[in-house]
Amino acid sequence: MGIWLFQSNPDRYQVDEYVRQTDEVYWSVKHQSHIDQIENGDPAFLWRAQGSSNTVRGVIAKGVIFQTPIPKNELPASERSFDRLWVEDNEVTSEMKAGIRLDEKRLTPEEGMLRGKDLELHPLLAKMQILTSRQGTCFKLSPQQYEILASLWAQEDVFFEGGEGNYSGREGAVKYHTHKYRERDRGLVREAKRVFAQEHDGQLFCEICSFSFSDTYGELAQDYIEAHHKISVSEMEPDTEVSISDLMMVCANCHRVLHKGDSASQLAALLGLFSPV
Repeated sequence: MGIWLFQSNPDRYQVDEYVRQTDEVYWSVKHQSHIDQIENGDPAFLWRAQGSSNTVRGVIAKGVIFQTPIPKNELPASERSFDRLWVEDNEVTSEMKAGIRLDEKRLTPEEGMLRGKDLELHPLLAKMQILTSRQGTCFKLSPQQYEILASLWAQEDVFFEGGEGNYSGREGAVKYHTHKYRERDRGLVREAKRVFAQEHDGQLFCEICSFSFSDTYGELAQDYIEAHHKISVSEMEPDTEVSISDLMMVCANCHRVLHKGDSASQLAALLGLFSPV
């Protein structure tokens, strides 16, 4: 089994539109060794290059191989309809293409894509060929690199200490952490905090466990609290209108637990845990 990362350059192909419009994409595989190794069921990530327009580069989707490489002329008709997304005459006609079924897409930092500049900070990920040479459409990842990328994509902390493949949770380890940015409108969050404080005698506290940052840390955290979407952003349709009543004030601990599983179920469990007997 291989683990793959496929790259597209927005100067050559309108990759964002492609990924938005379909859950089954086909990517060029040019090296014969890769053509021979790619198998159905292999994990895969999609990488968007920066391009001349300074698009944010990095991992924008995660999926699995469902079609081993086949000649371009054997692609389904539905796939050939996306030829219109090629920029000018950049398409290469004599290509083999592998099919990837996408499980999740995150096209912007706000949606939670993994930015290349963040991944470069990790000593093992920085050695990925996509970051060292940047040329090509298909790259093979090591199991260790895949483990780290998959953990970051799942919004989990990643620990690295010592050398390649030596992972540890001991104190003193360097921790690299990337998380999904949930608040699409910072102004909405600020207003929600303002209204909450106004309704509670100027106090900001967790609506689940009642923890107050200012009571514990004083002026250092006078106006600090986090905002949680009662309905997960990932479950919303694009451009869904959200009001302050859709947000709740939570401490960092409760917020983290809310995002460990199904948000609605976690919220019900936490409210039950802290509700008066």
